[in-house]
Amino acid sequence: MNRLWSFLRGVGRLIALLACFAGLALDYLFFPSNRLSIATRSRLLSRWSRRMLRVINVKVIAEGCVVEKGILAANHLSYIDILVLLSVMPQVFVAKKEVLSWPVLGLFARWGGTLFIDRNRRSDVAAQGEAIDRVVAEGESVTIFLEGTSSNGEKVLPFRPSLLEPAVRGDLPVIPTALHYSYLDGQTVSDICYYGESTLVPHLWGVLKLDCAYSLVSFGQPVRGREDRKLFAKELHGLVSEMKRKLEMTEVNSIKA
Repeated sequence: MNRLWSFLRGVGRLIALLACFAGLALDYLFFPSNRLSIATRSRLLSRWSRRMLRVINVKVIAEGCVVEKGILAANHLSYIDILVLLSVMPQVFVAKKEVLSWPVLGLFARWGGTLFIDRNRRSDVAAQGEAIDRVVAEGESVTIFLEGTSSNGEKVLPFRPSLLEPAVRGDLPVIPTALHYSYLDGQTVSDICYYGESTLVPHLWGVLKLDCAYSLVSFGQPVRGREDRKLFAKELHGLVSEMKRKLEMTEVNSIKA
């Protein structure tokens, strides 16, 4: 019976999620005001991200706030991270170019103004620095997943110093950001993590069948860029790792009480 209910829940959520994607497409294609600028496009995705999270029953609890525009340096667990962060505030993401080939999600990432890079080519990272400067100059925040890939959440992977080049060169504030997924009793929701040999469609189907989950997000105090990128990456890694450890010890029940 539980297996049947899980299957039916997944089907219902899949239909509702496809309806959200269709609604986003209509908003983008038929209302030019939604694509006038990076700001309007990121606000559009922010609205629809909140709706998509309601569909898949992921509730967001955020602590701290981004007091100035700049670069968010976050750990990376899943493509769900993008919906979570967008639901908190409009922003633009830096993503690996492989995302462009993802069905549906790649298209909407491009519509949202996502900056795509080949993270294995330093020249590509440097070239996107100017694009990041323009986005921040327009008053938007840019999120970079400094691990360079998603993980299983057991630990924060080492941060890639090369991805901090725009922050260092432009003297931009960097906001340490930690994400963690939990059930109501504090148990980690490892099924949301998208990593290793996971493939998109089977993983998404598993997420759609999950019971209610909570995404805990913590924003730290802004840190200014250091000239030594390697030391700066280690400093940010330490801050995000500590913030994530605190989230892992948090019981959602205690927050909601």
